Amino acid sequence: MTKTRKPKPPSPPDEKISHQLQRMLDSPDFNATPQQTAFLKFVVNQTLAGKAREIKDDTVATEVFGRGPDFDHRIDPVVSIQADILRRALARYYLTAGKHDSIRITKIQMTKQKS
Repeated sequence: MTKTRKPKPPSPPDEKISHQLQRMLDSPDFNATPQQTAFLKFVVNQTLAGKAREIKDDTVATEVFGRGPDFDHRIDPVVSIQADILRRALARYYLTAGKHDSIRITKIQMTKQKS
């Protein structure tokens, strides 16, 4: 017996995703530092621009967290630590103020730069 995959539902329009992002950032129930907010905006904007596969830990480290071009994720875990904290902030938001939101921003994924 073969499994049939359900077709993926269409993504909401970019402007609705941008509106959801701003709604979340404006909520007092979304607890994030300015750097985490910049991180989330960067990931959402890159994804909306069709560059999701280009989101790498070294890019986030340099463009969001101000690390230099010699950034090494093996020495400086800033991106993975902040991604974990941001995932928890998103989960908390959607359990509280965002529980009835029709659009959910839930994936924070990066690709490790090959060493």
